[in-house]
Amino acid sequence: MLTADLEGCRAYMMTVARRYTDSRDDQEDVVQEVMLHSWENRARIRGRLENYLAVSIRHLCGARAKASARLETVYANEDWTFGVYSDKTSKVVDRIVLRDALDRLPADERRVVELHYYQDMTLAEIAESEHWHTDTIVRRLRRAKEQMRMELQEDYT
Repeated sequence: MLTADLEGCRAYMMTVARRYTDSRDDQEDVVQEVMLHSWENRARIRGRLENYLAVSIRHLCGARAKASARLETVYANEDWTFGVYSDKTSKVVDRIVLRDALDRLPADERRVVELHYYQDMTLAEIAESEHWHTDTIVRRLRRAKEQMRMELQEDYT
């Protein structure tokens, strides 16, 4: 029953997603993700399905926008260049250096960093997908960032 209702709401969901996203591909991604989330949480849906879907789309788009802004802030921060390069190649070099430092992290910490910064997942989403407590995610992320910061400072000071 819910599957038919979700398919029937697809045009409505695309209209709502259009308000919050820039491209058709992003709209389709958001709609698919919300449909999957709705199906997985179908027992919790109360009230009108359209209202639930609109709120879910708005929350997902908001989370994506925050994650994107967080990444832009990280890349815009001058501390990440370490004053080694001054031209456009510095961003490429920095990403390579960061990737190398990331690869040296323990697997659990590396996984948290990749999910949070590269897959744009919130801490709560990571905790749910990895079946860990949110506090564990926070600690692993903090440890990973501190270890990467120390390694990069050693390499470039």
